[in-house]
Amino acid sequence: MTFPMWNQERTGITVQRSKYGYAFIDHGDEFESLKAIASDWHEIEALPSVDDVNRERDRRLAADFEFQGKMYQRDTVSLQRIAGKATLAGFAIAAGAQSGNLRWDNPERDFGWISSDNTITPMDAQTCFAFAQAAAAVETRLVFAAKQLRDMDPIPADYTDDKWWQ
Repeated sequence: MTFPMWNQERTGITVQRSKYGYAFIDHGDEFESLKAIASDWHEIEALPSVDDVNRERDRRLAADFEFQGKMYQRDTVSLQRIAGKATLAGFAIAAGAQSGNLRWDNPERDFGWISSDNTITPMDAQTCFAFAQAAAAVETRLVFAAKQLRDMDPIPADYTDDKWWQ
């Protein structure tokens, strides 16, 4: 999209070229061709940028996620813990851990994950592995939703709406 506007001193023209930003033109053929259509200077609301979309993606990536009806933390440290336990769960499954066995991680106590509401959700190895897959699926969904938004020109003004992130 192009929105040519004279700057306040009328010495150049500001143009919104795309989602990547503005250009200031003060000479040359493009300046000459835009002089006739440039409007008077006015403040415009900036269109959402690629950086705006990336910030929204990052905010959503750090937000809690849902697994089997409960919410769980998904910050960087939590993701490291999830990945670590998923690896152990995969090894336990390969070694023959049975569905329903909550002592696959430690024979002295049942395994569980603390949810966002601070309650413990018991998990066998298969459930723990599925839990990690769900956390990874959130990452994939959000990363590709952000890519689709960044590819739009212009990026929709309502890019933070959940409809774009499903």
